[in-house]
Amino acid sequence: MFAVTFTEGQLEELLHIPEPWYIDWVSFSLELKQLDVYVKFRKKGSLYLLGLWSNPSAGERHSRS
Repeated sequence: MFAVTFTEGQLEELLHIPEPWYIDWVSFSLELKQLDVYVKFRKKGSLYLLGLWSNPSAGERHSRS
């Protein structure tokens, strides 16, 4: 068995998880051979990167094409 330690933001980068999303916590089951990664959204984050809103404070919603 081995252990891996990541610095802050390293696992998000490896899994291509962009801001404003972040990894809240991770669990691994050796029996199930399963890695569970729990992701959260920063409260003051913007969905601009996803093309849903231009500015979270303006509250404008853009239609999806």
